Order: sequence, then structure tokens, then C-alpha cells
Amino acid sequence: HEIIKIAKEEKKAISIENLQKLPKGKRGDGFAKLRRKLQKWSYKRLLEKIEVLAKRNGIELIKVNPAYTSVIGKLKYAPQYNIDKDIAGAFVIARRGLGLKERFPKNYKELLNDTDFLSYTIAKIEDNIANLKQKLKEEKNEYERNGLKTQINKLRKNLKTLQKHLENGKSKSASQQPVNQRKEQVRDLLKSRYKSWQVLSIALAFCCLERSYRDLSPLKRVVVSRDWIAVANRLVPVLGAGTMASPKYRLLGLEMPETAEYKYPSPNCMN
Repeated sequence: HEIIKIAKEEKKAISIENLQKLPKGKRGDGFAKLRRKLQKWSYKRLLEKIEVLAKRNGIELIKVNPAYTSVIGKLKYAPQYNIDKDIAGAFVIARRGLGLKERFPKNYKELLNDTDFLSYTIAKIEDNIANLKQKLKEEKNEYERNGLKTQINKLRKNLKTLQKHLENGKSKSASQQPVNQRKEQVRDLLKSRYKSWQVLSIALAFCCLERSYRDLSPLKRVVVSRDWIAVANRLVPVLGAGTMASPKYRLLGLEMPETAEYKYPSPNCMN
């Protein structure tokens, strides 16, 4: 009712996702707590209620493609405007309702071409898989083993996505490819564009965020200056702190500074 009230006061339409089915996990996946939360929260039912109330009050309702709204929001808008990923996802939904297209930030495009960046991320995922396999061997509890198996399968899927992108030379982001008039080619272009967002999401999660999607502030430096190395160095042991430098950096021929200092750029850089 609050959403309808705001829409009436502002005399604006409401944009929502055109959802068909939401994954809520399955029994035996090792994530019972998350599964219970997902089953209690009925997002689709909420959207249906908004749709009914909008029709009763004569408010225009625009349904948009829900594909990658949260991914685009958390990578593109959350770090730029210092908002959480949920608000950023809603921002993408609103833009789609207005008919606006999402373009890759320039530095994100270049990251998709950066072999060092992709190779470093692949190496990190391989290390994580090896560590989880070792834990799986030592774990006796069947319930905990199911959770570890689920994590390993997910990591393997992410690894395969990055390797395929690197091998196919999909360094050119989809937005740089020529637009064709034929429907099949346009559909393939759209799919390729979403695939590029998926690759970028996986790579940044392991390289710069350590899979923590709540604090997206480190991505601001990547968006502005493409300096992913400085951001990644914050997640590895610092030289002189009683530990050795990460061998993956040496393999890639990248230099690690003695400090892992991180400073936000000027807000003027975002204009």
C-alpha cells in the first residue's frame, strides 16, 4: 500500500520484475537456514499484490526482464553511489522500465580483456576448490559434506565460465560488438552481454571482494581507475608481516606493494 501511495502522489508508473520462478534451494543441499528464509519470503506474491492494487488505482505497471538486475546493480551502481546491492538492483529495474540500456563502464570492459586479471581469479578459484576438497576428505558429518559438495560444484561452474571466456578470447565485451538487425543475432547479442556481466561478477567476487557482496565499496577504485591489483592486495598477506607474498602474484609477474593502502577517489571522478 505504501508503494501505491507513493506512485499516486508522484503520478508515476511502477516498474517490477516479470518473475516466473524463484529458486529456493532443495533438501539436502546443506543450507537449511538459507532455505528456510527463502521459503518464508514470497517475493513473487508481493509483486502480484502490487499488480492487483495498481490496477485498482489506475496506476500503470511496467514488467521488465529480471535477468541480471541485481548483478548489474551491485557492480555498476552500488560502488558509485554508495548504496547497498538491493537498492542498486531496484535502480536497474526502474531504468529498464524507462527503456534505458545498461552499458559497461569503460574500465570494466578493459578488465574483460585483462588476461592477468582473469588468470589470477582462476588461480584463486582453483585454490579454493583444492581447500574444500581437503575439508571434504576430513569431514565425517554427512550434512556438512553435502554443504561442501554444493560449494565445490558451484566453484567448478564458476571456474568453467571464466576458463571458457578466457579460451574463447571473449575479451571484447558484448557492448563493443556490432548490432545486427536479425532477431536471432540480436538475441544472441543480448545473451552475450549478460554473459559478460556474469563473468565480471564472478571475477570481481573472488579477486576484489572475497565473495562478500555486502561491502561493495572496494569496487569504486576498480570502476574509476581499473586498479584491481591494489584492491586485491588488501585481501592477501602483506610483505614484512611475517608471511610470504602470494605465489600467484609471482606467477603472473605482478608487483605487490609493501602496504595494502586503499583510498577512495574523489567523487568528482564519477561525473
